[in-house]
Amino acid sequence: MTDTSTATFTIPTHWFLVKPCGCIDGSAIGGIKRPTAEAAHKLLTPLKRDRDRELKEGWTVRGATKDELRRIGELFTTPCPHAAEEA
Repeated sequence: MTDTSTATFTIPTHWFLVKPCGCIDGSAIGGIKRPTAEAAHKLLTPLKRDRDRELKEGWTVRGATKDELRRIGELFTTPCPHAAEEA
C-alpha cells in the first residue's frame, strides 16, 4: 500500500512586526531571500541588539498571504490604542 497523503504549504508574501499588545508596528513585502520569520525580522529590525530586545519583550514576526492581507488591511490604518498606555 502506498502513502498518497500530501501536504501543501503556503509561503507568506508579507511579513508583520507585531507588538506584544497584538498591534502591527511594521511590515515587509519582498526583499527576503529565505521566507522565514527570522529573515523577515532582520529586514524589519536590522540591528541584532534591537531584535533581541524585541523578542525579549514579546514582539513577534508573522507571515501572511495576499488573501490574509486583504482581511487584515484595516490594522495598518488603525492607530495602536495601547500607545497611550505604553507612554
